[in-house]
Amino acid sequence: MGNLDLVMETCNSIKDRQFCIVTFAYDSWSLTSDVPGLAKIGAQYALSNSTGIINYLSQLGGDAVTVEIENGCEVAYSDAVKGLGDTIRDLNSKDYDKAAARVGGAAEKPNACEKLFRDKGREYPPELAHWAEIVQSLCYVSYEIIVQLH
Repeated sequence: MGNLDLVMETCNSIKDRQFCIVTFAYDSWSLTSDVPGLAKIGAQYALSNSTGIINYLSQLGGDAVTVEIENGCEVAYSDAVKGLGDTIRDLNSKDYDKAAARVGGAAEKPNACEKLFRDKGREYPPELAHWAEIVQSLCYVSYEIIVQLH
């Protein structure tokens, strides 16, 4: 079964407790992980979802303004992917201050993308909003776990 107790104990101190539980309780890697490992898994999931968003954005197309927005969003999510990769490396080296700062920065990238749509008077695609919320939630869960490591 693994260490469901550790997952539950860790998630009990997370603001979005339910999201944390759903993220980790049914994941076999999470159930064999320690607390730093849970933070790393959350960052890995956020990285994977950010990469998926980049792929989604690259396929949208549209008029020149929409393409400009999509390109800006791709840059924002590419920055998130880099920051999340750095977060994972920082966690591996137990540099929790840097890891927290980087995952916190990655959590803000979806807001930058949404702002690009708003600033150009374009509708923020609901699918993108949904996936952006997941990326942010994963980043916030990872961040809150990292803070516990201090």
